[in-house]
Amino acid sequence: MDKSVVKKLLTGMLVLVMALSIYVPQGVAQAQTPPSSDNFYNVLMQDGADPWMMKHTDGWYYFTKTTGGNVTLWRSKTITGVDAGDSKVVWAPPANTPYSQNIWAPEIHFLDHKWYIYFAADDGHNENHRMYVLENDSADPFAGTWTFKGKIADSTDRWAIDGTVLELGGNKYFIWSGWEGTTNVKQNLYIARMTNPWTIGSDRVLISTPTYPWETNTDPQVNEGPEVIVKGDTVNLVYSASGSWTDKYCLGLITASASGNLLDPSSWTKKNTPIFQSGNGAYAPGHNSFVKSPDGSEDWIIYHTARYQGAGWSRNIRAQPFTWNPDNTPNLGTPAAPNVPIPLPSGEPSRVRYEAEDAVLANGPRVVDEGSASGGKKVGFKDNLDSYIEFTVNVENAGYYVLAARTGTGIGGWALDSLQVNGGDAANFYVINSGWNHWGIATANVYLQAGENKVRFTKKVGYAEYDSLDVFPGMKPTLFPTDSGISGTDKVGPMTDNFNDPILGKHWIVGPGEGQENPDFWSLTANKGFLTITTQDSDVYEGRNQPLNFFLRQAPKGDYEFTTKLDFSPERGYEQAGLTVWNGPDNFIKLSFVFTDRKVFETAMESEGRYFGVTTPNDIGDNVYLKIKKERNTYSFFASGDGEQWNPIGIPFEASYGNEQIGLFAISPVSGRHIPAKFDFFKIKK
Repeated sequence: MDKSVVKKLLTGMLVLVMALSIYVPQGVAQAQTPPSSDNFYNVLMQDGADPWMMKHTDGWYYFTKTTGGNVTLWRSKTITGVDAGDSKVVWAPPANTPYSQNIWAPEIHFLDHKWYIYFAADDGHNENHRMYVLENDSADPFAGTWTFKGKIADSTDRWAIDGTVLELGGNKYFIWSGWEGTTNVKQNLYIARMTNPWTIGSDRVLISTPTYPWETNTDPQVNEGPEVIVKGDTVNLVYSASGSWTDKYCLGLITASASGNLLDPSSWTKKNTPIFQSGNGAYAPGHNSFVKSPDGSEDWIIYHTARYQGAGWSRNIRAQPFTWNPDNTPNLGTPAAPNVPIPLPSGEPSRVRYEAEDAVLANGPRVVDEGSASGGKKVGFKDNLDSYIEFTVNVENAGYYVLAARTGTGIGGWALDSLQVNGGDAANFYVINSGWNHWGIATANVYLQAGENKVRFTKKVGYAEYDSLDVFPGMKPTLFPTDSGISGTDKVGPMTDNFNDPILGKHWIVGPGEGQENPDFWSLTANKGFLTITTQDSDVYEGRNQPLNFFLRQAPKGDYEFTTKLDFSPERGYEQAGLTVWNGPDNFIKLSFVFTDRKVFETAMESEGRYFGVTTPNDIGDNVYLKIKKERNTYSFFASGDGEQWNPIGIPFEASYGNEQIGLFAISPVSGRHIPAKFDFFKIKK
């Protein structure tokens, strides 16, 4: 053969190999399952504060924490599986009450054969924080009805948070953090006897006030978060001291004899040093609860810490075992080092840990050396929308398993990835920003087939990095009916509204909650043939749950799409109007025409208070057609200038709602200006 021909063939083959190397995923799928592990990295939840966990006689661990806007319960058969366990919002406050906002530090207790939840709340003004009680007489706190029993207060009715209950010697005591007067000078700890689980029956008694330098080093001075554990004849009241917004936050201890008079201040003795404080690279440990390990042989403390040094109120939830001193007081030691795994709670199943550097990487991600990572390496640079990391996971038996990924990000708020198992439906996978290499744990409860499974994480929003993936037995999830909590919208109504009638159809709900409709800011007659919504200072971004004049109606079952034509001229910060899929103020999807620093379309999803938004330039103008299309659990977004030629915008979002509403909104959360948004029609198509 001619040498020139051979040379051309070899050159062509080399070019082909080089080209293929660009598109073939890098990394090698795990050839064999790694050995099982009996340890875990000490994060139970990557985000959260004021954790309360209890182990009930039914074998469940029940858990709750501060969400801010509602009371949510979790349950799991294990301590480390709680983040991926069942969860349910069991109570949300009505609007415009003294207890509608800033819901803090709920605790669930089983008293007198009923369930009770205690929480602090206010009306948006901290000086009005008080303690409140919910009751449920079902044996299962995830079933039955949670009834609002009202405020629990002593005769002074002063500022109160962080209430807990102690049962001892046939008596019930309520212990809380409160102000002596009506101004925020210092937080003290008070105790009172209870006549029943929702009523205080004695005067409050001061049992602890900030005294030592480690309690008085902030303004205001703080004693809060009281939690009680009894050992022998010793009542141990562990509390949080110093400012919760500082790295100096720590745990202190006061004790009393179980046979003494707990309503006598002299019965209590305070230890002069903290019993748990920052150390080993963990900062501001505080507001804890106590539980036994699954087999009952170990004592564990559940607590929150700052997610990084100086993080303030950005916190995560951790757990570790503790022992006892000879005098029956708890020996909590020092917070476990974040980058050193600790033994699992005794009685929990072992797990398998897959290193991210051994996974298949495609379309951008690469392995990076990192000393804080479990194997000394991490996977980063997952920068493209089709970037993914895929683990090959082997399990002996088919069933439900917890995927606990050690993850992190250092840009934005939350990163959002899409999780797929064996090519199935995509689900959302959330990674919080704690700064690069400050690792958290992101979890999912998924069904795996016996043998080999492909677990893929694909970039959607932000820049999540992966260290490792722990896999351990989970439980079949319980599917609870979910809806927006709005009544009166059970019928879908007509598929098209042209807004020609001066009276709004009864299939619409305006608000959506009580007190959230302002009839002065919407009209069907101001511009004939249009629903005109005038923007107000209203917002639903993360914790700012104040929707006003949202027009909602029942969504049809199955797949559907809905459209509108909008005439709107936003000119200042975040004035916006558009379409929404509504499952409550912390769980919604929206497509809006909005002014940021220019006119754009925003496609956004908020899930459990985590907001993700993507903007696309508005090249159409002030008169636009908008469309949201639902296919299975995926919502896609479109815009048009004529209602015929539709352009996809943003990225699709996945959400599983049980009984969602759909509708229209117009708000001005930053400018507060009142400008008209004119909606020509609202059309649903199945």
